[in-house]
Amino acid sequence: MPENDILEVDMGYVSDSKITNFDFHSYIPYTKAFNNNDEIRICVQQTDVYPYLHESFLYIEGDIEDKDKVKLGNNGLSFLFEQVRLELNGIEIDSSRMLGITSSIKGYLSSTPDNYYCYENAGWTFKNSSSISDTNGHFTACIPLKYWLGFFEHYRKILLNSRIELILTRSNSDLNALIKKSDDATTGSVNIKNIVWKVPHVSVDDSQRLKLMKIVEKEKHLFIPFRSFETYTYPELGNTKNVLWNLKTSTKLEKPRYIIVGLQKNRNNSITADKSEFDHSKLKNIKVFLNSNVYPYDNLNLDFTHNDFTLLYNMYTSFQESYYENGLRNPILSPKLFLSNAPIIVLDVSKQNDSEISSTIDLRLEIEADDNLTGVSAYCMLIHDRIVEYSPFTREVRKLV
Repeated sequence: MPENDILEVDMGYVSDSKITNFDFHSYIPYTKAFNNNDEIRICVQQTDVYPYLHESFLYIEGDIEDKDKVKLGNNGLSFLFEQVRLELNGIEIDSSRMLGITSSIKGYLSSTPDNYYCYENAGWTFKNSSSISDTNGHFTACIPLKYWLGFFEHYRKILLNSRIELILTRSNSDLNALIKKSDDATTGSVNIKNIVWKVPHVSVDDSQRLKLMKIVEKEKHLFIPFRSFETYTYPELGNTKNVLWNLKTSTKLEKPRYIIVGLQKNRNNSITADKSEFDHSKLKNIKVFLNSNVYPYDNLNLDFTHNDFTLLYNMYTSFQESYYENGLRNPILSPKLFLSNAPIIVLDVSKQNDSEISSTIDLRLEIEADDNLTGVSAYCMLIHDRIVEYSPFTREVRKLV
């Protein structure tokens, strides 16, 4: 504490009572059917409330069919849904495809030993091999939406005079969410009984409400900056050791800041393998060509046969320090768990000359392995900037980036 502050003995008392209440309100879908391929819409229709979406979460309740043969895998509840979208006044502002893969990658990157139990309450079980269901196959979970969408993670303000809608799309199969318990298990399914969106409502005092009303009346345009998650897949790399993946060519202004690549071998729609885990597939090198820039600058020269993956682990641990800008590295995965559960490749491309990519984005991946990549699927998750502008008065929404 500065010396001047400890001498201010006559300083007055300031009471901060701008927020008078903070309550969670429940919103339920229009439909009660949550079958495969169904679209589930949940809407916050009251425009006279101040929702704080950063702390909102989904409460999910259901039963596992054939509970004696199969169980939910790690992050299995996310694999029950193929896509999640968020609409503001009828305009989609954020979405995430391949939700199970995307949330698994992001969870391994962002979770820490300190908040692991919060992830466990959302259906994560990789660290202690626990089960979120009881002996009858019944389960409940609370999934913070900031685990799924960048908007919920980064935007920490209330929304004014807006209609908000969350749209979930059920997966066409539940196999990726399940792991077999008995050798004779060949299939399985999950029956979702209830989904509730819990959204905090913020109540304010009269003076603060007047300030917020003036913002609306002045037709002021407000900005929503956040980072969005976009995932691509290469279903089969093929019988080769070298693959060139033309990932994306776009004229949009979205700027990739982080590129994360994960490989999986024979895990899709298989209850014998955990879909949330990734394989090293004897990867040797990987290069990302972003317009005229190459990441990483040097070759990795990985050798998983001799446990030479320390460069990869260091890239993984540096994500939290760079992404959250807190100067801390506190990863959930030890080197041993990283090797066995998620040897993902994290490429930090946040330091760019933005003027060079303002007109177009040309993104290519070069993957090199020591063995043939037969049966190996590749997933690439892009984390990029997004800015949305909206007017509380006219309810007009525009995506600037």
